[in-house]
Amino acid sequence: MNKLVILLIASAVLCLRCEAKVLTRCGLVQELRRQRFPSNQLPDWVCLIEAESSRNTGIVSQPNSNGSRDWGLFQINDKYWCSTTNLPGKDCNVRCEW
Repeated sequence: MNKLVILLIASAVLCLRCEAKVLTRCGLVQELRRQRFPSNQLPDWVCLIEAESSRNTGIVSQPNSNGSRDWGLFQINDKYWCSTTNLPGKDCNVRCEW
């Protein structure tokens, strides 16, 4: 399960490197399928993404109380998961960018 979570986070952050756009619900489902998200979990992932980012790939939150920010569809926090420097880093070994 941990490998799946890391893979999903890495996929989400890598998708942030694409041109930022707001996905339609159908477009989001197509992309999740293309990224091999389990079909039986798609309703849960769509719900989470809609609640976190409104399907906007380029959204970056205002600074949190600790100064970190949340990035992209899944609102991945840069304190632990992705690096805001020019080099990849942190647990996902990627940059927080879109």
